[in-house]
Amino acid sequence: MTVKYIMSFDAKDVSLEIIGGKGKSLARMTSANILVPTGFYLTTSAYKDFVEENNLQKAILNLAKPEIIGKTVSFDSASKNIQDLIRGEELSDEIANEIRQAYNTLNGQNPAVAVRSSANAEDLPDLSFAGQQDTYLNVSGDKALITAIRDCWASLWTPRAISYRHQMGIKQETVAMAVVVQIMVPSDVSGILFTANPVTGERSEIIINSSFGLGEAVVGGQVTPDSYVVDRKTLTVKESIIGPKAQKIISSDKQGTILQDVSEHERNQSSLSEKSLKELTSVALNVEQIFEGVPQDIEWAISSGKLWMLQSRPITNLPPQPIEVTWEPTPPAKILARRQIIENIPDPCSPLFDELYLSEGLETKAKGVKRKSFMTGGGPLFVTVNGYAYQRFDFPQVVSLQKEIDKASTEEEEEDIKARVEQKWEEMIEKMKKSDPKMEQHDLNLFLVELSTEDFKAFNEWAKKADIKDIAHEVTMPESKHPTYVAGNKTKDNENQIKEWKEKTMPELLATGEEWRKINYRAAPDEDLLRGICELTIAGGMYWTSNGSHSFGIAKATDDQLQAFLRENLPDHHFTSGHFLSGFKSKTL
Repeated sequence: MTVKYIMSFDAKDVSLEIIGGKGKSLARMTSANILVPTGFYLTTSAYKDFVEENNLQKAILNLAKPEIIGKTVSFDSASKNIQDLIRGEELSDEIANEIRQAYNTLNGQNPAVAVRSSANAEDLPDLSFAGQQDTYLNVSGDKALITAIRDCWASLWTPRAISYRHQMGIKQETVAMAVVVQIMVPSDVSGILFTANPVTGERSEIIINSSFGLGEAVVGGQVTPDSYVVDRKTLTVKESIIGPKAQKIISSDKQGTILQDVSEHERNQSSLSEKSLKELTSVALNVEQIFEGVPQDIEWAISSGKLWMLQSRPITNLPPQPIEVTWEPTPPAKILARRQIIENIPDPCSPLFDELYLSEGLETKAKGVKRKSFMTGGGPLFVTVNGYAYQRFDFPQVVSLQKEIDKASTEEEEEDIKARVEQKWEEMIEKMKKSDPKMEQHDLNLFLVELSTEDFKAFNEWAKKADIKDIAHEVTMPESKHPTYVAGNKTKDNENQIKEWKEKTMPELLATGEEWRKINYRAAPDEDLLRGICELTIAGGMYWTSNGSHSFGIAKATDDQLQAFLRENLPDHHFTSGHFLSGFKSKTL
């Protein structure tokens, strides 16, 4: 009998178009003597002939179009209609008989098998269809197998698969589905392994997620597995986290799988021994070499002490290998922080920005006069490390304190130094809380005029009964554990700061810009263009180091004060400042 639709795992020169991505991966591992569960492929020709014999292709392509629901593109209806079409037809006798014959050659009577989809557009280096098409586990008997195969074909048209192809520009008429049929491995332990760290891109790390039972619990996110970070060179575990592993998926006595609770004792145990970890990582690295060293996402299982590779595909969207860098400031800088102006420069700076803006613009006062350094060792206030901007904290008192801490010979001495610093900080806060009767009364009046007649009366009655010596101070400087109230808390000071920004600081910056907009950039000599760049940079630096940053600081401080007030006085309401400020016009915008 001529076999038209079935291929064995050890078939040579098989293509992606014939056995799909998963099938081709298994073929390469089999030819390299990697231990994979035995089985057979049902090629894409079977799917294509099934579709053609039942006149489905035209109907499928007409249905495989998105619909707009609200403002969202949806393929849900398309998917349901296409899958109903496929499940509504029977396989031809020719295809069904070949499946039965191949199945009967497997070991045992009605052996349990895994039926896995293997599309011709999946598991490519730049495309990941993981989880978008279906797998059926613990399928027993030729009738159940044929049903599972047809369901696999239907899963070529899940909403996720159609949508992903649509997004990635894969033509729907080009796709076809092969099916992998493998002897079921009754896994004691299983999971996934990445031959590079898929989160950081670190190539020296192997990441393993492992749990008891079948791997679908790990792949599908139904359990919190054990996690291991293994050093690629030494194959030693760098880090391990034992997950709760509350449940596991196992084969049912009949068809399919069931979810079963894991015993309390097992939950606290590592699912992998040191020996198993070494064997698993060693085999995984061999698998990676089979695929030309491309980092792999591998599904594996251990049954009765024997390790099986179930499938392997390239890790998609793997970040670049992290660059090994040191984060040491360039002398004379020693102590750095990301704060104030630097909070507005979150990304790495270009060398030109570093030289012009940080070294010149932020260091220059009016009329081009350089600022005097007040840092220990001299030098600019703002510097970069690996391109990122920092503010120096080499203030004499901070450097002196750090020297004290470095000299401390015991933990008690170090704690004593920190306690003294904390005390000085509290003393400074108390000093800043000092009453300013005139300004505080001014702010209290601003509050009172906004009250309704009823609320104003209630406030006065409360004030009389409260027995508070200085009502204005208590209201404008409320008792709080939060230090936010001590800065930017006087309306008149804030108004003067903002007034200077609106009338002087901002107009000066805009005027410099307007002046340079007048020149003809195409005709201007390079010297003039460079001078313009320098002047604009210095103007921007002066804007930030004079009044600009302080004005925006007021906006941040007053917002934080409201946030602290709400958090401390109305904790059960979970208010944020945004609930009350949204939509209000800001004087700094």
